[in-house]
Amino acid sequence: MQINDKILSLPPYISTSWKNIISLQVESTTLGLVLIIEIISGSRVEIPNLDQSTLDRIFAIHAHYLENSSGIKKTPVIPQQFGFSLPFPLPGVEGLTSVLQHNSEEANTPDFPSELVEKLRELSKTINIEDLAIIPNPEPHCNCPHCQIMRAMVGEEGCSLPEELVSDEELKFRTWDIVQQADKVYVVTNPLDVKEHYSVFLGEPLGCTCGQKNCEHLQAVLHS
Repeated sequence: MQINDKILSLPPYISTSWKNIISLQVESTTLGLVLIIEIISGSRVEIPNLDQSTLDRIFAIHAHYLENSSGIKKTPVIPQQFGFSLPFPLPGVEGLTSVLQHNSEEANTPDFPSELVEKLRELSKTINIEDLAIIPNPEPHCNCPHCQIMRAMVGEEGCSLPEELVSDEELKFRTWDIVQQADKVYVVTNPLDVKEHYSVFLGEPLGCTCGQKNCEHLQAVLHS
């Protein structure tokens, strides 16, 4: 266990820096108190059986991080060459992942100046798609700062990693193990339950010890 101003490490549940943690909360269950950690990626980590002193320390350090993190200063401004300021910085991808979160309470924020939107589009070209993909996508019909920034950088539909192409062969899942026992005789076994096995005969007439015509065991042998 390691809890300091840089990381939260509670093996085997979580080990990450505070910048990746959105929020903390404690829920009371029949098994006792459970610490709920919301991660920037959208995942949720549940940690049971922490004593009160550990919980107090975790919350205190998280609060200290939020108060002192440069990513959430209340009065930063974007570079002077933009010609205007905003109540938050224009960060690189690290700042985006640790600071800018969808906030429904700010859904009616005025539209960003067109100059800023253009700068954000230029910034998006310098950031890897893998980095952008871990940042929450913009919410429909929301105009909060996060959603405006992400909408400018990745578009209305957001960003996601490209799907990995899978061949037709990879989509064929093994259902039965097939072993030839004799001429035209095959043993078909369920790989998840070796006690389930059948003998299939490919002579005249075709047949299977399961007693059914054109059964899946016969089809498995014919297609093997």
